[in-house]
Amino acid sequence: MTLPPMRAPLSAEHKHAATRIGALAYGLWYLGWQLFSTGFVVLVVGLLLGGVFGIVEAADAAPLLSTTLDYIGDPGLWVGLLVAAMLVGVVLLGVAVYSSGRRLAARGVVRPWGVTWAALGASVVTGTVVGWIVGIPFSLLKWLIPGVGTVVFGSIEFLLGLATAVTLGWFAWWWMAHLLRARQ
Repeated sequence: MTLPPMRAPLSAEHKHAATRIGALAYGLWYLGWQLFSTGFVVLVVGLLLGGVFGIVEAADAAPLLSTTLDYIGDPGLWVGLLVAAMLVGVVLLGVAVYSSGRRLAARGVVRPWGVTWAALGASVVTGTVVGWIVGIPFSLLKWLIPGVGTVVFGSIEFLLGLATAVTLGWFAWWWMAHLLRARQ
């Protein structure tokens, strides 16, 4: 029985490049995803509420509608801001992937695009699970302390999510560079 050829150890230069690039790439991915998904959800909810307001207006309950619209302001401005946030998010997602593959290739890491996509997949799955676990206590705190608590705990949750994303990116890119390294 013949064993497959051994793999050379991952060089220190490739290890350091993969960890730094992974931390940056998945941190950018996290920011891009947060912008895109938040903008998308708020836009969809806003469109649904707009439909409800249309029904309310048709039912001749205009005082409720006019008071709410005075509070919200110009819907065109909000839609424009949400679409801009979504576009910035998509650009950040693309920059994260493209810069990772290009920078890994420039550093001589074997299979740079394979490392990028595999590490991104592992990070997204792991980040989703960790995000749910971390998000539960923050959701409870935001529910128990409305108003200022929502802003404070929401900000802490976002920053903790970003720190988690950077850590996951650091580990996942190193792991995939290690798994996909060249055979001797």
